[in-house]
Amino acid sequence: MELYRQAAEQAGQDPAGLRLGASGHMFIGKTSQSARDSFYPYYAHYLREMGITGGAEFHRQGYDLWIQRGLPVGSPQQVTEEILKRVELLGIDRFLGQIDVGNLPNAMINESLELFMTEVVPVVKRETATATSP
Repeated sequence: MELYRQAAEQAGQDPAGLRLGASGHMFIGKTSQSARDSFYPYYAHYLREMGITGGAEFHRQGYDLWIQRGLPVGSPQQVTEEILKRVELLGIDRFLGQIDVGNLPNAMINESLELFMTEVVPVVKRETATATSP
């Protein structure tokens, strides 16, 4: 982010006016445990098929560690907190969460998206509006 801001400044742009975003995989369930459990087999398959694991199985222990370290998979509250951490740490003003990885069934995608739109987005908007308001 710092390099991005420096390059903008050198190009004559005001770094304060830059729009910054982050993206990543995301999945939301009604509860943290249901989200973790239901998403894991699809995500593990996706990572193996994409060659990210070198064709090896992506073990549940590694998956749980990724979630501990910030992979936004969990309840609406948990995912909200992960997005807000990115806002605070990186100064982003947008987040693109990719839900449809691993050939998820449409019902899972739709439920995750609905939870995102009804429970995560309103809180993120409220929290970021108050954080940036004078």
